[in-house]
Amino acid sequence: MFKSIITAAIIALGLILTPLHAAEQAAQPQQQAAAPNVVDPNTWTGTSSGQGGSGSTNWFDPSTWGGTAAPATAMQFNPAHPAGWAMFFDPATHASAHRAFLNPATYAQFMTPQFYMQFMNPNNWMAWMNPASYGAFMNPANYAYWMNPAAYTHAMDVSQYMQAMNPASYMAFMNPMTYMQWMNPAAYSVPGMDVSAAGTGGINWFDPTTWSGYMTQGQPAEAEAKK
Repeated sequence: MFKSIITAAIIALGLILTPLHAAEQAAQPQQQAAAPNVVDPNTWTGTSSGQGGSGSTNWFDPSTWGGTAAPATAMQFNPAHPAGWAMFFDPATHASAHRAFLNPATYAQFMTPQFYMQFMNPNNWMAWMNPASYGAFMNPANYAYWMNPAAYTHAMDVSQYMQAMNPASYMAFMNPMTYMQWMNPAAYSVPGMDVSAAGTGGINWFDPTTWSGYMTQGQPAEAEAKK
């Protein structure tokens, strides 16, 4: 008898709580987004931008591999600063960096003094001591992103490999002005930390006032004059 009463009470309680739980879920839809299951192939399709979202691209369809390709672009690379390496690991910048480094024009910067003067910038040296420079490597979401096979589908974009077949990608190597920069004293000024602005502004090591200003005040004389 008691078993029947207990059973009936449990069933009644379940019937009461079920609609209440459903109403709570409907009232808080923002809490229902589940983390992606990286071992479920059904989650491998969709966006691979690293920014989230629910794209509908089927990366297993070859016709989609080059449909959204960006024009050929070169990228300034600063190996003396942590940000120069973080762009390969950060999902937000990896695809564009990957594409740029498949463009031969990107490597023309190795033929100029500005590229090597980045190693003379004290700001770049100090950046290696700043924990904030390693934010991309400390973000667990970035590691979770690279565990998803969809993160690697950008490598299927055939158009990025076609950059090597474009004669325009080699024009910088054939331009005498690329090599004449070695004869220009202004080209030996230290570039700023911004990897997209290498070779502009910065410290001019051919100006003695720069040396004295930096040694006595700990910063370039040009930067001090702007204050």
